[in-house]
Amino acid sequence: MAPSKSATDSCAEDTTTEAINTLESTVGTFATRINRKLREKEELNDVSAKLREARHALMLQAMTTIRKALQETCKVKLGERFYFDMIVSDWEGWPRVDLNLVDSVAPARVDYSLIVTANDRNDRGTVKIATKSGEILGQVQLANGDEFKRLPLILKRSVRQFLDVVAAYVLNPPAPEEMLETLAKPLEDVDPEQDAIAAALLNEDVFCDDARDYKENLIDIDDHEAAPVEEELTREQTPQDDNLVDTQEVKPLSGVLSLID
Repeated sequence: MAPSKSATDSCAEDTTTEAINTLESTVGTFATRINRKLREKEELNDVSAKLREARHALMLQAMTTIRKALQETCKVKLGERFYFDMIVSDWEGWPRVDLNLVDSVAPARVDYSLIVTANDRNDRGTVKIATKSGEILGQVQLANGDEFKRLPLILKRSVRQFLDVVAAYVLNPPAPEEMLETLAKPLEDVDPEQDAIAAALLNEDVFCDDARDYKENLIDIDDHEAAPVEEELTREQTPQDDNLVDTQEVKPLSGVLSLID
């Protein structure tokens, strides 16, 4: 005959069964909740992706509209000396359009530009119109679809403001001689003294160890008066201190050799 289970064994089995059932319930609740959160996140990602796709489409459409408008602006006649040049490029992965005022006297020098850039920082879909100096003439944030309707007016105002600045410069430009003199000045403006120093250092190895006596760069302490405290210590010195060494501090000159490239 099998021995009967004791009350202690029966209680242990009941406790184990209860713990398992409680754990299964907890795990089941967690699984249901995490699956629901994952579905919600996936749906949210799908919504964000759709919004981003629509926003980027508006941004590209806006940049295309602006590019076409600036192409028409390039056709404006500014006389024989000046003309507009438009450059379409890339800026941080987004299209960029530059409308430059070119002076035929110095075509490599561009002082006046209208710059249009786009970026999607913080999911705003920003299209910005600014000058080369950094002045913002206008911008739209296409995260709000209604902002796209404002683009023609903002573009018109920005281009008009830029053209006003260009007109003032084109009608009163610097003389060609002044432009050429400004460009050539950095090459001609050479300090004779600096040129002589550069020539002197040209054949000298400024990185080698200097074999000269380092004492040449020290202050002659015999030409300076001792501090009052040092004079008092000198007066109190006894004959038994003959073997002491004078430890008056010697400070080097404060000059530093500058290396010339």
